[in-house]
This record gives sequence, C-alpha cells and structure tokens, in this order.
Amino acid sequence: MSRFDDELRHALGTAPREPLPVGMLDEALDASHRPRWPALAGAVTAAVALAIAAGIGFSELVPAPGASESPTPSAMPSNGSAASCDDVSAPAGGADIFLVYFPCGSSTDFRLASTARGTAADADVVTRLEDAVRAVLNGPTDLEQEAGLSAVVPAGSEDLLSSVRVLPDGLAEVDFTPDLLETQNLSTTALGSAFAAALRETALQFDAVTAVELRVAGSCADFFRLIGAACQHFADPLEPAGDCPIIEPAELPSGAPLTLPRAYPGEPMVSWGSGPDTVTQLAGGRAEGPELPLGGEPVQVRGFAGSVIAVEDTPDSQILIDWEEDDCPYMVWVGPDLPLEDALDFAVRFGPIVAHSSPMPVPEPVTATAEDQGIRVTITLDRDHAEYGERVYADVTVENIGDDVVHWGHSGSCPYPATVIAYQHPPEPLEYGRNDWSGDDQVLKSVAVSERHAGGYGFIPEDHLEIGAEIGCTSDFVADELAPGEALTYDAAWDGAAAHNMPARPAAHRVEATFSYLSRGEPPPVDAPADTLTVTAAVSFTVRGVDIDWVTPGEAIDILLEDAAFQALLDDAPRGRWTSQELAFDGGEWVFSLYLTETDRESEIVEAIVARLSAQTGVINSVELVQGARPPGS
Repeated sequence: MSRFDDELRHALGTAPREPLPVGMLDEALDASHRPRWPALAGAVTAAVALAIAAGIGFSELVPAPGASESPTPSAMPSNGSAASCDDVSAPAGGADIFLVYFPCGSSTDFRLASTARGTAADADVVTRLEDAVRAVLNGPTDLEQEAGLSAVVPAGSEDLLSSVRVLPDGLAEVDFTPDLLETQNLSTTALGSAFAAALRETALQFDAVTAVELRVAGSCADFFRLIGAACQHFADPLEPAGDCPIIEPAELPSGAPLTLPRAYPGEPMVSWGSGPDTVTQLAGGRAEGPELPLGGEPVQVRGFAGSVIAVEDTPDSQILIDWEEDDCPYMVWVGPDLPLEDALDFAVRFGPIVAHSSPMPVPEPVTATAEDQGIRVTITLDRDHAEYGERVYADVTVENIGDDVVHWGHSGSCPYPATVIAYQHPPEPLEYGRNDWSGDDQVLKSVAVSERHAGGYGFIPEDHLEIGAEIGCTSDFVADELAPGEALTYDAAWDGAAAHNMPARPAAHRVEATFSYLSRGEPPPVDAPADTLTVTAAVSFTVRGVDIDWVTPGEAIDILLEDAAFQALLDDAPRGRWTSQELAFDGGEWVFSLYLTETDRESEIVEAIVARLSAQTGVINSVELVQGARPPGS
C-alpha cells in the first residue's frame, strides 16, 4: 500500500551477508528479558541479512541526550558502513530462537540488521511475538551497539507494549500505550519509519503472522499519524493459490479503502481489513473448487447470480458470500459480526459489474422525427440501451422544409445547431443536502454543488469527446441562416454520466434533440429574445445497470464540511485564496479539490485541498494538502 513498504520489501530480497563477530551471539542471548531456553554451544553459524531502509538518517535515529542507556553518536562506529553491522541469524529449525531487527549504518547508508534472541521452544506465536516486540523496545546490547546496531526508542522501553493479538487469518495486532506518542524524537519521519520497519520485519518472520497492524491505544490511525502516514497493514507478497484469480473487492464493508492482502495461514485464502471490517476470500482452482452451499439470500455479485448465507457453525458469526464466474467458484467470508443486511449491501458493491444475470438484449438503433413551423428535426441513437461508461451516439439532422429562410444563431466557438439532452422519466431530483451552513462553508457548498444537470444530462459534441473537459463556449453571438431545402447536421455522444460524472440512475430516459431559432422570413429585430422558437424530436432510451444508492454531490460536501481534518485545512485557507474547485465522481469515489493561491494577492495556483470519500458509504478515505496542484485543463 505504501511506497515505503514496497521499497523495504525489495531491499530485504537483495540483502548482502557479512561474517559474525565473536561473542555477539552469547551477549544477545543473555539480553533476552525472559530467557526460557537452554544454553547453546556452537549451534549458530555466521549469517548476515542487511536491508536498506530508504531515507532514514543516522542522526535522526539517535535519541536525544539523557535517554537511559540509549546509544549516542560518539558510541556508534565511526565509519557507519554496512560492513560494521553484523547480523545474527538463527540456525535452521531453531524453535527457541527468533530474530530482532534494528537499524544500523550511517546517514548515507542506513540499513536494518537482525540479531538473535531466545525464547521457550514450546512458546506459542503470541508469546514469541510479544518477546520479539519487547526486544525491539529494549534495544540492542552493548556489543550489538559496538557492531553498529542502534535503538529506535530509549533502551528499556518494553512497558510501551500494551498487547499483542494474532488473529486466525494471520493478522497480528500490536498495540502500544499512549506513552509511545510522547517518546522522544519518535515523531520525526525518519525515526518513526525506522521503528515501523523494525517492527514489520520482526513480526513477519513468524509463519503464523501474514500481516501486522501497529496501533496506539487501539488506533492504527494514531500510530501512523505519528510518522506522517495513513493507517496500513504490512504484509508479505501473496503466492498464487490456484487456477482461479483472486478478485479484489472494491473496498472494505465499511467503505474504507483496502489494506494490503495477506495469506491465510495454512489455507488457500486471502484476507483484507481487520475486525468486523474483514474480507476473506477462498482462492481455489477450477477443477478442485468447493461445492457452493445451498440456500441463503439471493444477490447479484459483479453481475453474477450469488447468495449471502449466515454461517452459524463458524466462530464469531461470519457471513458467506458465494457466486461463480468464468467456471470459478468464489466464496468470501465477511466479518466477524457483520450484520446480514450490511453483508447483502457489500455483496452488491463487491466490485465492478462484469456480467448480467440474464443476457443483455442486442442494442437496436432508435429514431424519431418532429415537424413543426416548416422545420424537420430527426434524431437517431445507435442503441436503445446502455450502461454507465458505455458510449451512446446521437445523429441529429435539422432541415428547412419551408419556403423561406430560417434565422438562427450560435456561439462563435460552438456552431452546433441543436442540443441533445437525456431526461430520466419520471425525473428524480437530486438531494443537495443541508443549506444552513454559514460563512465560507455555505459559499463552498454553493459553488461546489452545481444544479446545472438537475434537469437532464447533456450529450457532448463528438469533436469534444477526447478532450476530457467540460465544454466552454464563447459568449459572442453569430447570426446564421438556413435556406429552404438546406439541412444542418450534428453528432454527439453520452457515456451515461449524470451530475458531476456520477452514474445516471438505471431507468427509462427520454432523449431530446432541440433546434432553437429566432425567426422565419424576415430577420429578427436586434432586441428580439434569442432562442424563443424551438422544434424538438425525442426518442426513448434505457439506462441499465445495478441500482446503487449513491451519496449525492450535496451530501458529499456536507460530509466533508462535518469532518475535522477537512475543516482544519479549510481554516488555514481563507476565501481570498480560493481560485477554483472541482467535485467529480471517480471510480466509486467522490473527489473534491479546492485550488489555492499562496496569498489572497496572488493568482498563481500553488496547492489544493483534496478529499476523497466513498460514493456508496460516505466514508472519507483521505484528506490532504497537495503541493503544486493544477486544476484540469490548466
């Protein structure tokens, strides 16, 4: 999920090895805070594994003067080279030994190195993991410090560990006390990253641990806020478990973004999330896939027929979602303790629609003609139904079938003779949410939520299809004429987008092509109102797809204005710095961007407040200040 995690994983796979200094193993074993194992004599051979932790400086890793027994710059090796840090690796089958990782090196070449500690041979994984985390907190021994290893927190800090849990799906939850937030220097990005890296490698060495979540007082967000990052899991890469591909859900049941996937220990399964917000998927093969269970609530999953079943005989009241696609059976457990109605909702929004429970009818062209006031308007759609994202083309012809000239006008940059708009029938007004905000909040709400699409959804001229921006026509007026017997043509298209590019509701729609003009025969007076005479032709059209109760544009802005993190950024950006904004539906998320100048006296855009939230659940996925941002089309 993070670049840091990817770089660390790559570095661990390419680590060099160095010889073991005499005496380090004995001291390391003596340093175990709860020794439970017999002495080892000559059982360990030399082995070294150093891993680059990118961007971590030597001076930032050393606690401030006064921290008890913490290494100081003068106590560290003067060369700080990779060769000065020597790893101790446990021998094969060493059930009574685990590894502990510490940083080593210099500000220009900082690495992680492992050293050995002892535990009882029959200790369970929770006990072993507790011992390993406490060893990280207690820091390296004197001899290990002389070899180049350094502490990430003041030595003897084992009381900062609150609890350790290892869930059946391999997720290790390591929780620290709130005192961790006050640990000297830990809030620096480099030191915090080194601490997270050391814990990650120490925890993932155990076979029963497939991912680790670090917390402070039960909050993953608080731990990662300490090091300036978003909450995430650390996990090892997954190996293919069968012929059928793993299908990632679009999000977690709560609407939160996915964590890194992790393998389920001893089973061909993969999990995301934690607690009630967990998704676990069986990754079986085509031929040997399990039989799908019978019964349950019928549901559409990715457009395939499936079911949701409350599994009574599994721990923690898990719920099973099952379906089959491309000859592959899929079984997904959600929870524990997720309500059945929430599981049904999650099944519908599990991922993009790739199939339909019944065959889609073959699209057929539709056409309609209207004649009035000596003008004939004809519209032809290339299909009578489509889904969001599936392009529909409209061809419009306007003919003067009368005996005199038709006078009409258009923008100099948009010489289009007609407008083509899709209207839902019956219309469904958008819910724009609260209108009682005050001050800048109400101004932001007003400019962010546009009602220009409330009456219908416009087709885009074909010559604008690939521009990727909304059309802006110049305000100049060009008078034009349509002589008897002449015709005008107009080609446009629509991708099923409603307000702010959100999907139009699956429903019957009426597509209208309208030609507006000023007069027939004599030219209109200079002060004549424009576009008062119209002729409209209309065809029926159906928007298909899954009917999802999307968060509306207005509701999305209300959610952001109620968020403390968003308001904090808004408080630092007074209205004088606002330049432009954009609210756009993007892959199931609402993305709001408010572009800012440096001061209220400058016009150049330098940054933007960017917020993303699930368009299905309203859960805020991220709020950040982006430097060097530019609005679309700038």
